[in-house]
Amino acid sequence: MKMRKKTNDLKDTPIIDTFKGLLLMSMGVPVGNICPYRLKSAPSCFCGFERMNVATARAAGVDIPETEKPDEEVYVHRLGPAVFREWMPAWMFEAAFEPVPRQQSGDRIRTLTEEMDNYYATGKSLNEKAYALSVELLSEHGGDLCAKEDDETESSVYIHVEDRDPVELVIGEVSLWEDGKITVKGHGYYTGEEHEQVCDVELGMDILNFILACTGQQNKTTT
Repeated sequence: MKMRKKTNDLKDTPIIDTFKGLLLMSMGVPVGNICPYRLKSAPSCFCGFERMNVATARAAGVDIPETEKPDEEVYVHRLGPAVFREWMPAWMFEAAFEPVPRQQSGDRIRTLTEEMDNYYATGKSLNEKAYALSVELLSEHGGDLCAKEDDETESSVYIHVEDRDPVELVIGEVSLWEDGKITVKGHGYYTGEEHEQVCDVELGMDILNFILACTGQQNKTTT
């Protein structure tokens, strides 16, 4: 994993086009105008749909027969398995689908904790879920979180990175980009040298641990 210089022109796939969008939707979290729905007959089957009128859907390139009136409401398939139809009339859609219940942050954190205790939970799936949850928690905090200088827990929250030499990066700040990438800033545990890194999903649990440590500290100071 290489360190990167700070840049403002990162261009990556938007979050709605990645697994993170589906992970958020599985938690009942909308992604922009796309809302998560599941089949009433099979709750484990969910997908992202956007509600709009026929005229808007046609303008967006959806092929809808001329028999449908422009002002009628439809649901357009935006994110998820291709087994679902590209669009459905509102009356048909609402008879078969229901919104995915939204989980609270605490519920998702408890779920992650339970999965960590289960031997069959893989590190990758945990990191993916933790990364998606980190994206949402960062959004709730304006996209940035910083550790206080006197925060005693800071030194225990770090990630292992490699540049020319192995270094333990002590996390001091995390930021969320519009494309869903998370930037971590900090300093080398051994050298004290400042670093900045654009992280991938494999560091999801480490990022989430930092966020929880920071938000927990903030909650203590406000109560």
